[in-house]
Amino acid sequence: MSKKFRNIFILGGHELSFSYFEKIKKAKNDDKIDYEHIYLITPETNSYAHQELTSQNLNLQQFIINTSYHDFILTHGPANGAGARHRKQDKRTTPQTGQAHDAVVPDHTAKHTMLQTYLQIAEKHNPQLSPIDLIINLPFIKKLEKEAIWALSYATWTCPLYCDEPEICPYTTKQRDWDLGKIRIDGSMGRGVVGIFSCEPLVDEIVYISMLSIYEQIEAFQEQLNTNQLKEVYVFTHSHCHGILGKFIVD
Repeated sequence: MSKKFRNIFILGGHELSFSYFEKIKKAKNDDKIDYEHIYLITPETNSYAHQELTSQNLNLQQFIINTSYHDFILTHGPANGAGARHRKQDKRTTPQTGQAHDAVVPDHTAKHTMLQTYLQIAEKHNPQLSPIDLIINLPFIKKLEKEAIWALSYATWTCPLYCDEPEICPYTTKQRDWDLGKIRIDGSMGRGVVGIFSCEPLVDEIVYISMLSIYEQIEAFQEQLNTNQLKEVYVFTHSHCHGILGKFIVD
């Protein structure tokens, strides 16, 4: 049974995102996945995607939503009450039931989209990036933004461009015995609130994040913000091999 989706939202209107758009459409034609609608999300009004769709004589309004990533996530989610509605829908329509659900394809060229979204939600609470002080033992950690954002990976090598993180690593040619998802199991991020967004395989090297997961975690975060007891917030987006972790504090 192929994976079924209601809507697939691809973040970005640049060449890489448009290549995902084309690959996903082809995967549908090849019966690898199924979906009802596919959209590109971009704040640009004359992006690469606009130009390519125009050259193919396709209706831009049918495939492009012109807005920022953060506004898209919040407008289509908990900020306007849509989270509860989508949660009710998606609990009946999850990958486990084999029915359609919504998916977001992340933009790997963007600056930690979910962290930026959380910062925007916490705007009235004076959010400030704060150095991460966790002990995480990985072979590759690159610390950015005065150590408030960490790029994490199990790979110390350059991964193949179109790697889909199979069980046999194409670089080592050995069984992949690592998974960044285990970080949330061992309790290394047990302080404060943690938003964890897992990227799941879609097709080829393309991954997606469940929109249901985004809705539920944002709603929980908003509720905790309202208690005025929250101090530290961690936001972690990851696949099996790579991830990006950010931290901020609130008043």
